[in-house]
Amino acid sequence: SGLSVMVGILDRIPHFSGETMMMAAPLFHSWGYLNSIIGTSVGARLVLQRRFEPAQTMEMVDEYEADALVAVPVMLQRILELDEEVSAGFRAENLKIVTLSGSALPGGLATAWMDRYGDNIYNFYGSTEVAMGSIATPEDLRADPATAGRPPYGTRLRLVDEAGNEVPAGETGRIFIRNEMTFDGYTGGGGKESLDGYLSSGDVGHFDEQGRLFIDGRDDEMIVSGGENVYPAEVEDLIAGHELVVEAAV
Repeated sequence: SGLSVMVGILDRIPHFSGETMMMAAPLFHSWGYLNSIIGTSVGARLVLQRRFEPAQTMEMVDEYEADALVAVPVMLQRILELDEEVSAGFRAENLKIVTLSGSALPGGLATAWMDRYGDNIYNFYGSTEVAMGSIATPEDLRADPATAGRPPYGTRLRLVDEAGNEVPAGETGRIFIRNEMTFDGYTGGGGKESLDGYLSSGDVGHFDEQGRLFIDGRDDEMIVSGGENVYPAEVEDLIAGHELVVEAAV
């Protein structure tokens, strides 16, 4: 169980035998733990640090000539916010993969990072309960930095309305996911809503014409304003895109 999910990740994110992985994400979190398993399965050298420090992380990327950096989006944000005199020496010459998960990718972050350190971001959309939903490659993020990418091998997605019917292409629906690693339930006895073997991710989203997934927000966060459906994530992205705004929460 779970082998197809591993294959799906390696099919979309080009890890290779003997690479060096800089593990900025903590191993006690599922994202760090999952990547440590991926790393050992491909015979990677794992570089660990006790706590995340943005400058130290990039210095270690250079010192160990890291091929991959495992992080969460806010870590990249903090690296990009470093003073120019601190970051001027960062080369990251070997960095082919910067693999992210754990929270939404804020508007503009992927583009800002890739403009500086090359087209190497792979963004993983999933959760502890549903495991993996989709992966955005650098090509996907260059086409639209807001996308969550496409479902990889071994994972299927359905977007449905409140009645459980699939929504037409381009329309927003509740996201349901199926793969080998969806969970069996919470220890307290509850679980996620299920639909023909697909589990709710708790998010709503839509597909574009190219089949790329976009997360519009949490399915319980929708605001009806003047008859229009508005999600806080949309407003956050708009505000965060302003040059004078460092970070925004709605």
